[in-house]
Amino acid sequence: MGALLEVLQDEPELEIGVVTACPQFPETRFRHRGVEYFIVHQKWARIRRQFFPVDNNPVYVKKCAAVADIFKPDIVHIHGTERFYGEMLCRGLLHCPVVFSLQGLMNTYSEWYRFFGKISVLRIITDNLFTTLKGHGFLLEYLGAQKQAERERRYLQQGKFFFGRTAWDRATVRYFNDQAQYYCVNRVLRSKFRQKKWQLDACTRHRIIFTNARQPRKGTELLLAAARRLLLRYPDLKLVLIGSLGTGRYRKQLEREISTLQGDVELPGPQNAQVIADELCKAHLFVSASYVDNSPNSVAEAQLVGTPVIASYTGGVPSLVQDGQTGLLFPTGDVPLLVDSIVRIFEDDGLARSLSQKACVTAGVRHDPGAIVRAQVSAYQDILSRSTESMSS
Repeated sequence: MGALLEVLQDEPELEIGVVTACPQFPETRFRHRGVEYFIVHQKWARIRRQFFPVDNNPVYVKKCAAVADIFKPDIVHIHGTERFYGEMLCRGLLHCPVVFSLQGLMNTYSEWYRFFGKISVLRIITDNLFTTLKGHGFLLEYLGAQKQAERERRYLQQGKFFFGRTAWDRATVRYFNDQAQYYCVNRVLRSKFRQKKWQLDACTRHRIIFTNARQPRKGTELLLAAARRLLLRYPDLKLVLIGSLGTGRYRKQLEREISTLQGDVELPGPQNAQVIADELCKAHLFVSASYVDNSPNSVAEAQLVGTPVIASYTGGVPSLVQDGQTGLLFPTGDVPLLVDSIVRIFEDDGLARSLSQKACVTAGVRHDPGAIVRAQVSAYQDILSRSTESMSS
């Protein structure tokens, strides 16, 4: 969203206001670089979330709607269907057209076998019993995700306009609302990934990069299992896990599994865009092993840099990765085929270079900031036109 705002705020025909509700900052309003910012302060948010997995507190819904009354926008653009902002539409508190940008889709993300991956029910219960009694942990997160999915379905059914970028999110909108207007608007990626270019001769052979290991649905355990098998063939293998490993027993379990790999896993922790772009250039390939994803930025960023990509065939990922052309796809949860895909790139420099070059070109076109701005502004204009026609009829 930050990268998108950077390019939109330079458009002279747009006047932009940004509103967010969060507990970290006091309620305030300020202007910066021509953009009006509104912060709605949420009191006791952490405590409330322990007892109410999805916070639809009408106080904050109304406060956000009141900001719209102050700013008087022609369009309200809601990023994501995960939070409560869509309640403003469902409760009839907005007096202008509303468009949702689809991010993750909780209706599918919240399915048990995707949310927890291959982790057994027994382990989920035993690992999370104590944290659940304390008011947090994956079991309560799962219940919260179920509530988010229920709320999201209302947004999909009652909304009229949606921005998406994959065949999967388009199909999901159509499934719940075949009268909705869908616009394909790609994501603006952070500029650091456009400035770096992967080269096979400059990378470190047998070095694999992976990001965002903190949730079971990201498939970290699949990659660790693959690494254990690959080490028999490539003793110099390095696995780099950028980002947090999460918290609680799940983190401890990952740490135990990582310790069995005897130092062959690097844990640099959360990093900024510059460091991640540098790490992508150093790696031999990038892996996304998720059980479900729409259009993960991490995959798109790796493609833009040109790092060869291997990703699970799930959700909207096939709209980003054309198998054998701009990356390799493997069936979700299939460790042997993940291992085979990694070996193919390790052993075939021609394939690695081809995947890199084609992905870099494709991602460069797909994530071109100018084209995205034009598509988004054109979609705004079409929404206003359709809304005006609807009102006049």
